[in-house]
Amino acid sequence: MARVFIAEPFRRLVGGGEWRTVKGCSLKEVLSRLAEEYPALRDKLLLPDGRPRAHFLIYLGDRVVGREDLEDTPVHQDSEVKIFTVLAGG
Repeated sequence: MARVFIAEPFRRLVGGGEWRTVKGCSLKEVLSRLAEEYPALRDKLLLPDGRPRAHFLIYLGDRVVGREDLEDTPVHQDSEVKIFTVLAGG
């Protein structure tokens, strides 16, 4: 099971707290199961086809994983997944 970090703006959608434990063999599966468990988060995080919305960065450990690599990126029992929103402005 992976530990998934939930950024502050989305904690209310998962009942509070920073971390959730989610089963999955790939990063895509972990995100899908997180969205299944917390339906309020699904629409914010994922597009209808299951891909993360463009304004999110998904980290596995300290490495950003591109949307095209989610399905092929394995997740291990001790993996930490972090979900952050991309900030824009000037």
